[in-house]
Parts: sequence; structure tokens; C-alpha cells
Amino acid sequence: MGPDLDRKVDELYERCSKEADEGEGAHSDIFNQSDLLNMNIASDVADLMLICQKLMSRNLFQVLTMDNQICYRCRSRADAQKMSLMNEREYMVYTTIEASTTTGIWTKTLAARTNLHQSVLTKALKYLESKGYVKQIKSVKYPKRKIYMLKELEPAEEVAGGPWFSDGELDVDFIASIAGLVENHVRKLSWRDGPKLVVQKKRDADGDEFDELEIDYTRDSRFYHPAMSDKGRAMVPYPAGYKGFPTPSEILNWIDAEGFIQNKDITLLDMNALLDVLVYDGKIERMGRREVDPALRWSASGKGAKTAIDMDMDDEDEDDLPAKKRKTRKAAAAAAAVQELPEGDDMEDMYRWVKRPHDEDLENGPGNGFSEAPCSRCPVFKLCEEGGPVDARSCEYFGQWLENEA
Repeated sequence: MGPDLDRKVDELYERCSKEADEGEGAHSDIFNQSDLLNMNIASDVADLMLICQKLMSRNLFQVLTMDNQICYRCRSRADAQKMSLMNEREYMVYTTIEASTTTGIWTKTLAARTNLHQSVLTKALKYLESKGYVKQIKSVKYPKRKIYMLKELEPAEEVAGGPWFSDGELDVDFIASIAGLVENHVRKLSWRDGPKLVVQKKRDADGDEFDELEIDYTRDSRFYHPAMSDKGRAMVPYPAGYKGFPTPSEILNWIDAEGFIQNKDITLLDMNALLDVLVYDGKIERMGRREVDPALRWSASGKGAKTAIDMDMDDEDEDDLPAKKRKTRKAAAAAAAVQELPEGDDMEDMYRWVKRPHDEDLENGPGNGFSEAPCSRCPVFKLCEEGGPVDARSCEYFGQWLENEA
């Protein structure tokens, strides 16, 4: 019974470890009783229980409950080895932190679950931190709380706050730099270069013919200042119904191709949030919705018809990563993908840059025909009426305007 049991223990563990490494999804390393029986290693349920107890005593299996069923999570041999070197209190603290997964656990909750005195708990946490087994993280929801999680895991977005946060605080400089890049990119795709216009004609010396005088009004301070392209030409709007304005997925593709962001994953939800800020600031505007090519559409951590998991595992050096890190990346990508992409929704908002008045035009530029008159820019227009404190007969602005025009 002994040698045969040891053989089954090793065989079941190797089978579970292999499936955990090759599986996809957040729970690829978790197995219920039916999963283990279907591997045809244990002869019956009683035999399976003996095998699982042996694996738990070696710290190779972690017991947990999922969907009201007893399940087992497969640990690596390296994790089992380091756990065997812990004392009882360190082991208790470590396993409690381990159960909190990517959300982490507050020290007050940790003390309640382990029923350890604060000084004993602090000593155990210091040991685990010094060995690199656990780490302290900051929560954007509870910045004053001390929260711990396993060292090799990355905090969930609800804890870390996503790419716009750094060490639990809003990264204002990073947001401003990316927002500026996005605004400039949307500007380039919102308008098209206009031609040089014939704005003035004058007679020749004989007075019989007209010579056309072309003036590039984008470079003439006497005329209204339109939006400028990189070529120094006036930018004119696209016709009504134009469907070529950029979408969030297309903007993400551009950011990815240019390599502006390193070591951070910006998802479709994150980009939509940034675009909302630009809309609220009056820098861009929504221009309806249109379908996006599935090959260009971004999911939680990638683009195209591939799932977030596929995109995350496409790196050439993926096989070189530790098995636990591969599983962690898969789990995070899968969870975000479920949250982010509604099934069958291939429509995205389009965005256009909002042309803002030139500084000179706001101060004293001529604008269009109506705004040349001082009334359209009068600071006391609401007080102007016949017999009132200000009226057209005694308006000083009219006098200044007529003098300038003369």
C-alpha cells in the first residue's frame, strides 16, 4: 500500500501540474473531485482522499471551496519547499495571505482570521517580507490601510487602480503626457488640409484685366486663424456623415505601434476613460459610432480576434517564464476580458478634435463678418439698451472699432 500510494501521489501531482501549466483561464490550477477521478489514477473516492491528504501534508495541494464544492489548487514544488521551512505562525499567516489572491488582505482582517496577537503577526509578516514571500501594496480605495499579498502576484485593478495610478496614487504627469499625445493624434485625423485660396483680386495697370493674388490666409494675421496642419496649411472639416474619425481601438493601435507606453497595459476601458476626460475638457467631441474591424479591435490586453489570453501568451519568451507567472498573467487577462468586451458589440465611438479660437482672435481678431462688429464681443452687452447705462449712441467701442477700420 505504501509504495503504491507514493507512486499515485507523484503521478497525480505531475498530471495536475502539467494541466495547470498548459491550461488557460483564471482557474486552470484548480481541480475538483470529478476532475481528479477522471484522471484514472485513483481507484475510487476513498483512494483519492488518501492521495489528496498526502499531497496536502507535503504542501503540494491547497484546499479551497468553489461553487460549494471542495477543490484543490496545485502548488509548485518550490512553494511547497519554502512553506515546509516556516514555523506554525508564519505558515498560518502565509496561507491566509495566499487565499486572498490578487485582492490582498488588510492586516486587521488578517489578525482576525489567524487569531494572532499583533506583535506575533508583525513578526511573522516581517519574516515573510524579508524572504520575499509577501509584499505590502497600496489600495486606491483604502490608501491608509496596510494590505498584503503574495510577492509574485499583481494587484487586481480594483486595488491598484489601473494604468493611471502609480503606487496607489494618481499619476498626473503620465495621464497628461498620454492625453496630449492622444489629442494631437485625433487632431491630425479630424480635419484635412485646405487649398490656398484666392481671396483678393486687383486690376492691372491698364485697368482692363484682373490679376489673381493668392494669399495663404493661415499665415496672414489680418484674417481669421483656422486650425493648422503640420504642413502649415489651413485645416478644413470633413463633409457631414464622414466615418473616418478615430475610435478608441484605433488610437490604442497607434499607441502600441509607436511604443509610447512601456511596462503598462492600457485596456479599452482605460482609453475610454481618458477620452471622456478630453471630452469633458472640451478638447475633443464624439461624432457618433461605427463598426470596428475585429482584427483591429482591442480586448483587455490586446487587439484583434485573439482573446486577451492569446495576446498575452504570444511573446516569444513566454516559455521562459515561471509557471506561476504564466498562470497569473493568464488569470488577469481572462478576468479583464470578461469585464471589458460585451459579446456581439463591434461598435465604438468616433472622436473629432475641437477647433478652439486662436488667442489673437479672442483678443482683437476680426473673426467672421458678424463678429467684426463690437456688439458680438461686448463685455457689457446685457446692459446695453436705449436710455440704459450703456447704449449704442454713446458706445466707446464703436468709436475704437471705426478708427481701427479706417
